[in-house]
Amino acid sequence: MFDVTQNPDTGVPVYLGPAALGRYSHDNFARGDTLYSADLNSGFFSITDVSDKSNPVLLATQSTSRNFTHNAWLSDDGDYLFTTDEKSNAYVDAYDISDLGNIKRIDRYRPISTDGNGVVPHNVHYFNGYLVISYYSDGVKIVDAHRPENMIEVGAYDTNDDIGAGDGCWGAYPYFADGIILASDMDNGLFVLQADYQRAAYLEGLVRDAENGAPLAGVKVEILSDDFNLESSGPDGVFRTGQLTSGVFNVRFSKETYVDQIVEATMVGGSVALLEVSMERIPMLQLSGNIVRKDDQLGIAGAIRLEGEEGQYEFFANEAGQFEFSATEGFYTVYAGAWGYQQKVIENISLSMLQGMTIELEAGYEDDFILDLGWQVSGDASSGAWVREEPIGTNSGGVANPASDLADDLGDFCYVTGNGEGTSAGSFDVDNGTTVLISPPMDLSDFQDPILSYASWYFDDGGNPNPNDTLEISISNGTDTIVLEKIYTYTGVWEKVDFSLKDLIGLTNNMSLIIKISDFINTPHLVEAGLDGFQVREQMATSTASNLAPEWSVNIFPNPFQDQFRLVLNRSGNQAFRSVRLLNQMGQEVSRWNAEGLSDYLDIHLSVPPGLYLLEVVDQQYRRQVRKVVKQ
Repeated sequence: MFDVTQNPDTGVPVYLGPAALGRYSHDNFARGDTLYSADLNSGFFSITDVSDKSNPVLLATQSTSRNFTHNAWLSDDGDYLFTTDEKSNAYVDAYDISDLGNIKRIDRYRPISTDGNGVVPHNVHYFNGYLVISYYSDGVKIVDAHRPENMIEVGAYDTNDDIGAGDGCWGAYPYFADGIILASDMDNGLFVLQADYQRAAYLEGLVRDAENGAPLAGVKVEILSDDFNLESSGPDGVFRTGQLTSGVFNVRFSKETYVDQIVEATMVGGSVALLEVSMERIPMLQLSGNIVRKDDQLGIAGAIRLEGEEGQYEFFANEAGQFEFSATEGFYTVYAGAWGYQQKVIENISLSMLQGMTIELEAGYEDDFILDLGWQVSGDASSGAWVREEPIGTNSGGVANPASDLADDLGDFCYVTGNGEGTSAGSFDVDNGTTVLISPPMDLSDFQDPILSYASWYFDDGGNPNPNDTLEISISNGTDTIVLEKIYTYTGVWEKVDFSLKDLIGLTNNMSLIIKISDFINTPHLVEAGLDGFQVREQMATSTASNLAPEWSVNIFPNPFQDQFRLVLNRSGNQAFRSVRLLNQMGQEVSRWNAEGLSDYLDIHLSVPPGLYLLEVVDQQYRRQVRKVVKQ
C-alpha cells in the first residue's frame, strides 16, 4: 500500500506497508477501507480490513469452485462478490458475503453455448446489476446479476473465432455512462462495443415426487425456446433458470425413472415466473434371475449392467448367483460378467424376458470394464487416482486423457487417471505422487500357456525439467513380481500388447496385474494413463479364436550366451516388425534395434553384465513376444 497524495513534485509515493503477508495476490481492489484480493495460487479470495495501514487485519477467506481465483468484483451494495477461476470450463461464482463469518456460494455461471469447449473466464466486473465478463476464445459475456442466486446470460459478443482454452478476450471494461464496453482481444486487438443491457426473464420453483411430496434433486429443467438454457434442481428440489426472451413457453422437466412433465410458463423480463411441479414415477418391474457357470451350472457372484433408452442400471448377483432388481420396462442391452469368466452380452432384449433368466458364463479372465469386477486403487497422488469411467478427453498439443475407450470392446468404460470435468490437460491429471491399479487375484495354475493381453494409454508432457515420469505395468504371482513394461514417452493412442506368461514368471493361484503411474513430487508434469481390453486366455485358444497372440514366434540360440546370439523368427506370413528391445529385470531398456525390414533372423552382439534379461519383439500391430535370455 502506498500514499499517492504525498510527494506530488517527485512522483515518488510513500510506502505504507503490505496489505497481506505470505500470499500471492493476483488481482485486488479496495472499496473504502476493505481490500478484496484474488489469491490465485491459494485458490481463494481474501477480504482484509486496511483501515490501519500499519496493521491490516484479515477478515475472511473463501475457496472458489476451481481453486484458482483469478479476479473478484463487488456488487454495488457490497453484499455479493463475483469471482473467476482462470481454468478451462471454469465457472463465474457468486458469493453472499453479507456475513463474513458465513460466506455462501449462491450460484455459478458458465456459457451453455460453448460448454465443454474449454473456454476460460478471465475477468469479471460488476456494472449496474450486470456482470461483464471477458473470456479466452469466447469474447464478452453480459450476465444479469440482479438476482445473484440466479445469474442469466443476456448478451454476448465473440471477439475470437478460436475454440478452446487459447488466446482471446483479456479484459472488458464497462464503466461508461453510454453503455460502451472496451474489450481487448490478445489476437485481434481493441473492440469498442455498444451494449444494450436487458433484464432476464426468470423461471424458478420446486420439483416434488408426486407420491410422497419429497423434493426431487437432479431434475433437468429445459425452457423449450431458441435461447440456450439448461438447469437441474438441487438437493432441496429447488431450480432457478431463465433466459433473455420473454413470452409463453413450454418447460420440460425430466429425470430417469420419472415420467417427463411439460408445463406452460409465462416469462417477462425483470420478473420471476414461479412453478411447482410434481412428477410421477415410471412403473418399475421387479425381476430376478441367476448367474451360473456354464460347465456345471453352479451359481457365481457377478455383475450385471443394463443399457437402454429407458435408462442404465447396475446390480450384482450374490455368492449363490442370485440377483434381484427393479427397472423400467423397455428394451436393453444386457452385460454380465464375473471375475474369472468371459463377459456375456445379450442385445435388444425386453426387460420382461429377463424374468427368471439364467445367464451362463464361460471360464476365462476378461474385463472391458463395462462392469465393476473388483479392481483395487491405492496410492498417494494428490489428484488423478485411477477411476472406472467413460473417459473425458483433454488436450495439450495432443490428446492427453483419452476421449474414448479402446475401440471394438464392450461399452464405453475403461480405467483412466482423474477424468474430471474440463478439457485442459492440467485438469485432474496425476499430481505429486503415485496411483496404483491392481487386478483381483487370478488362478493361472492350471493354464498351460496363458497369454496376457491389455491396452494401455500414456501421456507425459510439459513441466520443467523434461518429462521424467513412468507408467509401469507388472505381473505378480504372490511371491515374485516381473515388470512387463516401463513406458517413458507418451503415445497418445491405445497400444494393445500381449505376453506369454509361461516364459516370464511362475504360474500360481495368486496372480495379479499391477499398473502404477507416478508424477514425481517437485517436478510436476502433465501425466495421464489408461487401461482397457484386459484378457488372459490359453495360447491355443487365441491361435484360432482371436488375434491376441502373434502369428509368429521367437527362438533364441545359444541361450545362455556369451557375447552374441541369434534371434530367429518363425513366421506364417509376411509379418512386419517395429522393434526389438533388451530389458533388464527391472523392465528398463538396455538396448534397442530397429526391426523394420527384419525377415528371418537377427544376429545380436552385446556387451552387458552377466545376468537375466528379457528380449522383446514387437510387430506392426503392437503384438509382442518376450523371451528370457541369460548372459553368462
